[in-house]
Amino acid sequence: MKVSFASVNFLTAIMLWGFVACNVKAQQTKGGEASTENITSKSLSDLKAVADEVLSLSDNIEIRQKIEPVFEVARQFVECSQDDQALKYFQIALQHAPWRLNEQLVCAKLLQKSGNSELAKQKAQTVLNEAETDSLILDASEILGEKREMRLSDSEPWPSTGFALALVPVGEVDGWLLQSLRQDLQATLDIPVVFRFSTQKLPEPTRDHVQLFANQFRPMLERNTNDPSFQLMWQKLKTRPRTLSNNEAVFEIVREAMLSITNKEGLKRFESELAVSRKLGSQWNADDLLELLRQVRGVSAQKQRGYLGIARFDLYANNNRYVFGTASAVINCGVMSYLRYTSAVVDLPPKQERLKQRALKQALSSAGFIFGVPRCTQPTCARAYANSLDEHDAKSVPLCKECKVGFDKAFGRLSN
Repeated sequence: MKVSFASVNFLTAIMLWGFVACNVKAQQTKGGEASTENITSKSLSDLKAVADEVLSLSDNIEIRQKIEPVFEVARQFVECSQDDQALKYFQIALQHAPWRLNEQLVCAKLLQKSGNSELAKQKAQTVLNEAETDSLILDASEILGEKREMRLSDSEPWPSTGFALALVPVGEVDGWLLQSLRQDLQATLDIPVVFRFSTQKLPEPTRDHVQLFANQFRPMLERNTNDPSFQLMWQKLKTRPRTLSNNEAVFEIVREAMLSITNKEGLKRFESELAVSRKLGSQWNADDLLELLRQVRGVSAQKQRGYLGIARFDLYANNNRYVFGTASAVINCGVMSYLRYTSAVVDLPPKQERLKQRALKQALSSAGFIFGVPRCTQPTCARAYANSLDEHDAKSVPLCKECKVGFDKAFGRLSN
């Protein structure tokens, strides 16, 4: 739904945005986490005073909402080699925000350094079990005295005969997840799965979520530059350069307008959607990546070999706001992104197993299209069409009978 603000004044248009500007429900950011703006510019003593003021509050919910300065002062104490103070503030902060796995790991290192190995290993084990990134898993493994290999091997040879699927990292990806996908895809599809690597240059991103979000407001602001309310706020603008082509200037004007009309709900929604836009970052055209994979495949590739690109950045195709993945049986190639499955974007605590299951469902769906298996009509099948993350989560990993038969026919295990 598109809404024109041409016939209303500046402040009315801003007020209306809270009700009608975004008809597509946005994913929410982490509940109640305070902005870190200007926190790191404070001196250690000033920052400690702010953290202590937060911790003096009587309402635990309010403490959780304002906890960021407590974590920041703990980090600053680490930088100053004041480990006892750092550990004190980390432990207090983690009482209110225990799912901050990066901070749990820093706390574990401080505990280990202080001689409390048992509690350090307990925290490291939690991180190892739930972390969704290679870096956290490797650091947790080191504390536990375990050796983990996250680096993917070089391009592996194809099997001499039969069907096989190649997983192709596209950009920076998490090795643990691709290793898990390989194991689960081999077990589910009963074909070899190998790693292949592209020597081609990654295409540039063609869209940016922050730019897209600013574009929701930019035309309305441009139409209202002569509005007295707009001009007053424009003169007070702190952001430089002061131009509506600057996304941050657009956001500052919108923020000030919402404050001036006490549109608290609209402002809360605005900040939430802006935070998600920043987390999603740049966006790649999925068709450009399919072309990259076609080049990896080569012109004389066998139809029995499929190529599935795995990316951690966001994708879109055609006029879609985003896609989880896309594929083409014509070139036996597909690409998927797991960014929107991670806790870095969605409002959920990190959970390794959840990310594995989400990625596997999408990989199975893409593999089906790569090998020409039609989509089924069973809503709980891993390959069912999902219009949202909620629908994706409602699916189960086992393939339905229809899809199992489809893969068996595609791989020549059953006659058509």
